[in-house]
Amino acid sequence: MPAPEPPSGTSGPATRPAASSAAWLSLSAAVTATLVWCLFGATTGIERLVAAMHGVPRPVEGRLSGGFAYAPLAVPVRGDTPPAPGWRVLEEAARAQDAADRDPSASHLHALGLAALNAGHYDAAVQALEDAGVADAGRAAVQSDLAAAYLARAAVPGHAIDLARAVEAANRAIHLAPTLREARFNYALALTALHLSHEGERAWNDYLEVSLDDGWAHEARQRRDALLVPPDDPPSSPAAEADAILGRWAGTATEMPDEAVLPDVQRYGPFYVAVSGVIGASRGDGRRRIAHVIEMLFAADRAVAAANYSEAEQLAGRAQADTPDVESPLWLWAERVRLTTGFNSRRGVDVRARAERLAGIAKARGFTALESDGRHRLGALDYVSGSYDQAIREYGRAVSLRQALHDTRREASSRLALGDGLNKLGRFTEAWEQYGWILRAHPGDAGLRFSLVAGPALASLDQGLAATAVALTREAEDIATGIGHAGLLTTARGLQARALVRLHRLGDANDALERSRNSLADLPDPAMRERYLADFSQAEADVVTAQSPERGIPALVEAQRRLGGISLRQRLLALKVQQARAHRALGDVAAARRVLLEAVANVDEQQRQIARQDYLPSFIDASWDAFSELVDLEADAGETEAALRWLDRGFDVRRRWAGPTPAVSLALASRDGPVVAYLARPDGLWVWVVVEGRAHQRRVTVTRDVLERRAARLAHVITLEGAADAAEDAAAGLARDVWWPIAGLLQRGGDVAPRVALVLDPALQHVPFAALPWGAGDARRIVDVTATVRCPSVSACGPTAPLVAARAKVSVLYSADGGDGFAPLSAARDEAARIGRRYAGSAVERATAAAFHEALNESTVVHYAGHALADERDPIRSALLLAGENGAGVRVPLSAFLDGTAHARLVVLSACRTSRAQGRRGEGATGVAGEFLRAGVDEVVAAQWDVRDDAAGELMDHLHEALAEGAPPWTALRVAQQRMLADGRRPARDWAAYVAFTSASQR
Repeated sequence: MPAPEPPSGTSGPATRPAASSAAWLSLSAAVTATLVWCLFGATTGIERLVAAMHGVPRPVEGRLSGGFAYAPLAVPVRGDTPPAPGWRVLEEAARAQDAADRDPSASHLHALGLAALNAGHYDAAVQALEDAGVADAGRAAVQSDLAAAYLARAAVPGHAIDLARAVEAANRAIHLAPTLREARFNYALALTALHLSHEGERAWNDYLEVSLDDGWAHEARQRRDALLVPPDDPPSSPAAEADAILGRWAGTATEMPDEAVLPDVQRYGPFYVAVSGVIGASRGDGRRRIAHVIEMLFAADRAVAAANYSEAEQLAGRAQADTPDVESPLWLWAERVRLTTGFNSRRGVDVRARAERLAGIAKARGFTALESDGRHRLGALDYVSGSYDQAIREYGRAVSLRQALHDTRREASSRLALGDGLNKLGRFTEAWEQYGWILRAHPGDAGLRFSLVAGPALASLDQGLAATAVALTREAEDIATGIGHAGLLTTARGLQARALVRLHRLGDANDALERSRNSLADLPDPAMRERYLADFSQAEADVVTAQSPERGIPALVEAQRRLGGISLRQRLLALKVQQARAHRALGDVAAARRVLLEAVANVDEQQRQIARQDYLPSFIDASWDAFSELVDLEADAGETEAALRWLDRGFDVRRRWAGPTPAVSLALASRDGPVVAYLARPDGLWVWVVVEGRAHQRRVTVTRDVLERRAARLAHVITLEGAADAAEDAAAGLARDVWWPIAGLLQRGGDVAPRVALVLDPALQHVPFAALPWGAGDARRIVDVTATVRCPSVSACGPTAPLVAARAKVSVLYSADGGDGFAPLSAARDEAARIGRRYAGSAVERATAAAFHEALNESTVVHYAGHALADERDPIRSALLLAGENGAGVRVPLSAFLDGTAHARLVVLSACRTSRAQGRRGEGATGVAGEFLRAGVDEVVAAQWDVRDDAAGELMDHLHEALAEGAPPWTALRVAQQRMLADGRRPARDWAAYVAFTSASQR
């Protein structure tokens, strides 16, 4: 199963990643192999580990299952380096790794995870415990220990999202076993780590109700009591000190302008030097006027903080009228206020030029605080217009400026906005680095504190972290209650209700919704009530629809009306999908189809409006949901070809974001061989087989969750040493669902076409189809019968122009340099040289960024041998480690050379994980390979996992031998895989990793 974090890097064709989960265990085994463990007489891996840890300070904060006795924490400060593990722990870890490799059962993986965790190797622990959860989803102890592993890794920079994952895992464990003490301890610990004082206190009290009176209970009381101590107020920022001095001066100078001592604020920076200059240059009534302007500006700031934007606008306007010099620091101060009021009064489009001017003048004059305000506002303008990439750049600049000013309050505000922008781009790991920071921040402002909690709560809801969202919204509700703000209570309770629906706690959700309704009614100002009504309407729609589809439909329609506007487009799509499901639940298929067609019209409108480079993952996800719902509706009605047309629209939405959608011709798509398309639904799997233009439809009763677990299980065990039997069982278990029901349709008169094209649901994108058994009781694998090739969509399976590699211009690029945490690849140059000799028109050279760019634009075939750094969550942010100066590799992002339409017809990526990515809806082709297809490359060969040196070189030799003889890429790959399979030396992990992709030419 893939690790939850994108790897910091992956190996090239020669080696596994330096930080692989097994590397440290192999070293441990080598060091301790001669030691005898039988003296301890334990019978299982966990029991032996418990014995090894007896009397030793515990190395992790979490409480582990399996009978570990209480021990004080070895490292009381989170993030400190734990002491080195003893040899007994290392020995048991080596034993656990060996057992899990031979038999990757839930028990062995669980033992391995606990051993790795106690040895301080958190990535390995998380990987093993996640795999154990896949192998047996019903083990509460595994989920509880996984929460402890997430908590340990969360202290490592770059892993803040593991705090939320710890909440989710502990919550799952509690759901499976409500009285499991370890789970309740870890749940409370996770909330404490998120700095949720109210929720943490409640969770510790819940734990103490089921705990024994032991060391764990004593520690729990200490942790609970520590939460009750209010945090220290952050030190006052220099700007706040200067403002206080200015405020006192202005209060005196309005009455006695010449007698008041001039404010001593020059030491606080250029802005205050300029303000001092303005004050010092005036006398009498002029100085009194300046003091009055400063008082108005402070009052305007207070009005902004109270969300009284009309009053703030009036005060700032009067201040500017009394300060005609547009470069005066006081005029710029007023302009900053007016930008905020203009934005919040829905006139944001009118203030962009003014925000840019403010930031420019402030930067030129060294007014850092004002520049940061301008950058923050520009980020907000980009955010609401959907330009999230630009928004996070502006917010990032604002964060840096405010950090330099030691302005914790405004830095927290910018970090929250930055996290929200990253969340909208699907960059959840980076978003949680910001959320983790702001949850720790205590700016001393309850209103801002509410936002710092409510923002991550909404993001958690978007990310499917429902238990985390519930905890955060309950904390937000406590904060809003403390300040008596009915509007904030409405929002917090509405979000809480939506999160509870996701957890299927409908009674609790209905209670939260009723409290939200009461808070809304408590708002005396109709304008304020209207402001919060949209959030309440969506919460009401979620809760009511979950309880009664008939009552939910009017609520969903009302929520759509309230949420109108381009900035909320993905939420509108989600509501339409909910409405369609409600109609279907009531048997009204016609109404469901009408609503879904409205959703498709919204998608089409957005595709016309939004530039390709500004594509939004959140909207793509919502688009996929609309299309897949329409596919399910048509398929269920027996409209097979209509279902396939909508499926084609839904697949690879991203690639067609700004371009026309090609019409689907089933005859053209299946001209070179059958096409098999999959759609995994919550309650079943749809499979379509298109043979010679005719579509056949099958439905398999396997839920999406089960299918995902089986696919993840196979993706894990096939890469293990000595786990051939487990891999065979996993392959057969998956083939039973995804291949055997349709194998007969592919085999007519005993013959199978030489190529089968696959259009894969995200749940199946990690499946090595070549290694699946062809049929029940059939010893042949799919690779023995036919070649498989993957397409981003049905229409992309259409024929491409024949590729004659032997007569083509071939560029063979290699990067043997190490660096950035990777070892040199001594075999890469030899691999490139051997491949180059197979083609008359080849050029072999070091893979510099310039050489790669030139090869993509001038060659027909490009082969790359080197390291890849795959970002599985956002593949376009992946990079290749290309040849640099002084023998050190240089990390070059894909965007540096995929900046236009590529000329190359075929790209072979002899680097690890270049076809692997997190299964995102609407993405079609996956990973690094998919980015080359989107750039216009017709064919790509890439690897799903890490491959050993000798195996990679051998397969590439066979592949290019077949290509040079005229075979199409998918056939050449099949030939290479068959040859490696035939010699009997290579396990499936060495040859099944490689995948061929094709996409009908867009030229």
